[in-house]
This record gives sequence, C-alpha cells and structure tokens, in this order.
Amino acid sequence: MPLLIVTCLALAALSLLAPSTPTTDSWGWIVWGREVAHLDLNTDVGGSPAWKPLPVMFTLVFSLLGEAAPELWLWVARAGGLLAVAAAFRLASRLAGPWAGAVAAVALLLAGSWVRSAAHGYSEGLVAAALLLAVEHHLDGRRRAVSGLLLVAALARPEAWALLVAYTLRGRRNGTRDPRLVIVALALVPLLWLGADWLGSGDPFHASETARSVDANLSWHELLGAGAGLAGAPVLLLAALAGIVGWRQGDRSVLGLSACVVAWTALVCGLVGLGWPGAPRFLMPAVAGACVMAGVGAVRVVQAAGDFPIRRLALASVLTLASAPAAVPRAATGAEQLAVAERRAVLEADLRDAVRAAARPLRRCGAYTLPADLGWLEGAVAWELDVSLESVTAVRRSPSVPAALARSGPVLVLDQDGHPEPLMSRASRRDSVLVYPVSDPSPCLALLSPLRARPQAIGGRPVQTRALARAGHWRVWAISAAGGRVPRTGAGVHDRETSSVRP
Repeated sequence: MPLLIVTCLALAALSLLAPSTPTTDSWGWIVWGREVAHLDLNTDVGGSPAWKPLPVMFTLVFSLLGEAAPELWLWVARAGGLLAVAAAFRLASRLAGPWAGAVAAVALLLAGSWVRSAAHGYSEGLVAAALLLAVEHHLDGRRRAVSGLLLVAALARPEAWALLVAYTLRGRRNGTRDPRLVIVALALVPLLWLGADWLGSGDPFHASETARSVDANLSWHELLGAGAGLAGAPVLLLAALAGIVGWRQGDRSVLGLSACVVAWTALVCGLVGLGWPGAPRFLMPAVAGACVMAGVGAVRVVQAAGDFPIRRLALASVLTLASAPAAVPRAATGAEQLAVAERRAVLEADLRDAVRAAARPLRRCGAYTLPADLGWLEGAVAWELDVSLESVTAVRRSPSVPAALARSGPVLVLDQDGHPEPLMSRASRRDSVLVYPVSDPSPCLALLSPLRARPQAIGGRPVQTRALARAGHWRVWAISAAGGRVPRTGAGVHDRETSSVRP
C-alpha cells in the first residue's frame, strides 16, 4: 500500500507538467484554506462552491507554502483519483482475479466525468478511493483502518457519515467498538461540517443551500437515471450479473460490496427525496463500486465456458466487442475532457498573469468582475489578490442594454467585433456584452475581460477607464464614475485598444 500511494503521488505530480488548473469548487477550497489559516473564514458567497472539511484541511496546510497551494491541491486530488482506480483494480482482483481488476480499472477510468473530475481537482476521487480501500480492509479484518477511511470519506461527503456511524456502532455487537471512534463519528464530523460553515457564513446549513442553488437538483428517479449514465449499460449489466452469481454461490464478499453500492445509492436518493440537492456526481462512489462488480461479472461470464480455453477466449472476445460501442465513445470523451482542461488551464494562466501584473493598483479597487460564462475563474482572481470570494463577481452577457438600467446610471458595454455604428446602435446587437452598472464612484471597479475592446459607458455620468495590464487575450481595466480615482500602473499598458479578438 505505501508503494501504491507513492506511485499515485508520483504520477499525479507528472500530470502537473501539462497545463493544469483548478475549477470553481477547487478554487473555493483553496481560498478558504488560506482564510482559515488567517482566522478569517468567509463562506457566505453566492453560487458554488459548497463547504467541505476534507479539502480545506489539505489546503489549510498548503496555504502555508504560499503560491504553490493550487498546484498542491491538484496534486492530491489527482493522486486520489489514481488511487481510486488502483483500489478498484485491487479489490476486483481479490474477488475474481487480475482480469476482473483490469476490467474494473478500465470501467472506472471510462466512467462519465471521471477524467474531468480528477483533472480539475474535485474530491470524488479521494472519496471513492477511501471507500474502496475501506471495503478491502474490512475483508482483512482491520476495523480501525476501516473506520479511519470512512472518516476521510465522511469529511468530503455527508452520506459517508451515516456509514461511519453505522460501522462504528456495529462494533458493539462483536466487542470491537472503540469509544474514541464513537466520539469522532458522532461529534467531530458534524462539528467540522456544520460548525465551520456556521462560523464562516452564519448558517450551519449554508453548504446545503449553496449546493441546492447551483446543482441540477434532480428528483431521485432522475438522479438514478443520470447515475446510470455515468456508469454505462455494460457496467450495470455485468455488476447485476455479479450480484446474482454471488447470491447463488453465497459469496459474502461480493454480496457485501453489492450492499454497499445499494446503500450509498439509497442514501443519496433518500436525501434528495427529503429536499437535499441532487447531482449525478454524488453517485460517483457507488459508480466506483459498480465498476468493481462489473469486473467480477465479466470474469464470471468467461468462467461459464468451463475449462475450455478456446471457449473462454471466444466469450471474452464477444464480451469485449459487445462493450466496444459504449467504451470507445467514452474513451474519446475522456480525451476531449483532457484537451478542454488544458485549454482552460492556458486561459486561466493568462488571467493570473494579468492580475499579478496589476495586483497593486487592483487592490485599491473594491470590486472585481468577470463575464458570467467565465465565473469559474472567480476563485483564481480572489487567490491572486488575497481577497474573499465574495469580492469577485460574474455578470451576465446580454444582447441589449435595458433602458431602465441605463437610466439609473452608467452601463459598461464591451463590443466583440468593433462595429463602426454609433455606440447605442452597437449596444442592441447580439454580439455586444453588457458588463456592469457603475453606480458607486468609490472605490473603483476592476473589470477582467478576454476581449480587447475598450469598455464604454451608456447613460448616466461620465465614466473613466484605464487599462492596467494584459496577458494573452486578457485585459484588466480599472473603472470609476466621474469624481472617483482610477488607479494608475507602471506596467506600460496602452489605454487605447480598439482592435478585437474572440477568446
């Protein structure tokens, strides 16, 4: 196990040689880790992310190492995803041999959004790894290790808390219950989930409200369908077959794993039925267990041929060909997810360079904004400027400027194509961008945009604009209504830029 963990950490470190970036949730945990270190936690921000104790425990430590914190969290999250794949291989190999392990590992790698989740630093990989390893250690009779792994999972997913409590109290029957684990399960986990978020937002259930506002909020049966889509039909069929064969053979290990998959799915769907938010990614731990079951089921299918190598080879070939129509598109999707992650990383790297170049004058502004479709970059701006997440907002694009808004004060407009028509005519075009209403002259507003066009104002008082920095397609503008001070910078950025480029 130590060698396996070191190997996953090494491979995750190598993956960082390619352009890499966190995304919305990951950036939230990274910023919050620094805020906890400074005893100034603020989780009361609109939209995602939602508070999770486990990632913030890591990023709290990483924040002490300075600017390396984002990359360090990506390193741990990706290592967790790799460890989950390795754990799926180990567990399936234990249950039905190495071929079952290979099928389980491939199935998990091809699971919907698995590659994207690991690339951007989501916590699902860590949770799945902890739960799969907990099953393995339970089979070895290592009860304390199981409780420790369930604790890790419970600090990233509230559903795992129920499993931790049930497993800890179960020890009462066989005399292995540890009072210290009871205290941890019943007190520490809810304290870190609810208490920390209460301190940061004033509402102990703020994380749930945040998740409800940004996730899909599917009904329980819609969630089941989406979760089935993550696993894929071949995985579900083979997992069901493994469960049936395990029941007929009285295989307690396979039946126990099946029970874990069903229990997690029932917990998620039950909470959704009670009004909690529901998103397909909440079912990823169950999908990981189903992939292990699918590996077992695939081996059981081949074993049905008896001791005839030719028949076994023929059955294995048929099984592979039957799964190909589902597996090949998933592999292509995974490759595309990696390519998109790299493009996002390049875009974010340019933004961070631009913010760092103008950091001093930017800090004299009291508000920072991005276009809404780039709102996942809010955390990167907050990190670079050492401000809270609520200081950075995203505003929607609009095909027109509402007249009422323009009458109440200046409205900033960026035009993508530099049309020669007068400004008000351009503002009604679909390729224009409504950026921000400017009402307060002090402090200034910082606008970060991947468009070269200079922001211009419609209606209200005159507005001063100054270009502070640029990197790649990104431009950083300081904007103030008449009478306000616009910060200057010595970065040598030209104030006039009229050409345009699509990001």
